Amino acid sequence: MPLPLDSVHLFATDIHAARPFYFVLLGLLLGADGSDHGFCVVECGAAQLVLETVSPDAPADEQALVSGILATFCDPSGHQLQRVQRPAAAG
Repeated sequence: MPLPLDSVHLFATDIHAARPFYFVLLGLLLGADGSDHGFCVVECGAAQLVLETVSPDAPADEQALVSGILATFCDPSGHQLQRVQRPAAAG
């Protein structure tokens, strides 16, 4: 059974410069604006795109989520991808 995709996290060195690409050029909708705190959420249908600020010289292991099980791998073009399995919600 395929695993559902609920979010994709992208790291940007300048989140304020990245915003026009997603919201103006691509016309995507802002879901949550935390850009003054280093993130913003872009609504993309069934999934969310989360833009997060990262230092330009941050090592790759600091450019990762910290909750759940994380697997990092590269696609055939060399783009680094991460698959996250989040803890089940209580209840």
